[in-house]
Amino acid sequence: ERIGDALKLSLGVDKTAAPRASIDPVAYDEYLKGRALLRSRKDLAMAIEHFEAAVAKAPEFAAAWSSLSLACEVRFWYVQMTPAQQADMLACTARAAGVAAKLDPDAAATEHALANLARSRFKYAEAERHYLRAMQIDPGYPDALEDYAEMLYEVGRLRDSEAAVRQLTRLDPYFIVAWTRMRDVAVAFDRRADLDEAMRQALAIAPESRFAWLAPLEYPLAYGRADEARAALARIQAKGPKGLEFVQTLVPWALGDESVDPDRLDAAIAEAPPGAASTYLVARRDVARYNEYLEQGGAIPKAYYFAHLYRSKPAGHAMLRDPRVKAKLVEYGFVAYWREKGWPAGCRPLGESDFECGIDTQGTSTP
Repeated sequence: ERIGDALKLSLGVDKTAAPRASIDPVAYDEYLKGRALLRSRKDLAMAIEHFEAAVAKAPEFAAAWSSLSLACEVRFWYVQMTPAQQADMLACTARAAGVAAKLDPDAAATEHALANLARSRFKYAEAERHYLRAMQIDPGYPDALEDYAEMLYEVGRLRDSEAAVRQLTRLDPYFIVAWTRMRDVAVAFDRRADLDEAMRQALAIAPESRFAWLAPLEYPLAYGRADEARAALARIQAKGPKGLEFVQTLVPWALGDESVDPDRLDAAIAEAPPGAASTYLVARRDVARYNEYLEQGGAIPKAYYFAHLYRSKPAGHAMLRDPRVKAKLVEYGFVAYWREKGWPAGCRPLGESDFECGIDTQGTSTP
């Protein structure tokens, strides 16, 4: 205490910080268990149970409320859910974020939860403000940086997303989702070396990582490289983990095979992990199925509506010129964000009421 008092004097600190409220040890233990599962993306349902137990024991525990909100928001990607279950998770996201904001509005985790909530409502500019404030409050908090990098990727700010991803992997190289974000930008920029590094790191952390196994398949599909995609499919068939059997149907169909049984195709799309069928629908240039798939998927995957198309050349860029796709870009909030923050390469406004995307799809420049 004497050393602390002396340092306060020497550093010119003349204001005593408000003491932290004590948290029930049992509630804090539940919180830590939930955080471990949330950050490793293992058993999100159990993570939510731990956070719910924490706030039940300590209703004033703001960090547990914000973490509950984050866990409810991210659970979509790891568990197949009905539309009603998705609605419940979004309600949980909103309710828990609201409580955290009342208890501790100046916490980085609270701002992070509010950012994810805004993004789930297609309010990307509002989400960006919350992400930036979270990182300003705590520059060493990697979780907010991860979701910020994801949002930048979703709205087409690829270079900004890449900068955030590289900062993230330096800040926490053992955070597996950081390497998921690296995969995204590697595919978008057509960089094999970065993709291989992301796969290597992810498999070292989690050898059964779905995204690491699928990345070498989704990468060539995004660029229409049929032979490379078939070779990647053969590797998955020979050595891949269980749960990836759906690709045996979707890859040939995505590459134009007209003999795929329609019932088997529908089953494969349903069997794919949440959001995973998007790559194959885009490669096939099936606008109707793509729109239906994301519409049924709920609010969380809709944030990726533009990104799946934007990274795919030429298929996705051709789809961007379709009036049905343009309507969804308006509905899902992308155009409103671009009008406020600036347009991604390959998109531009046409007056106050119209726009176009997929410009110069045969060009070699990278956005």
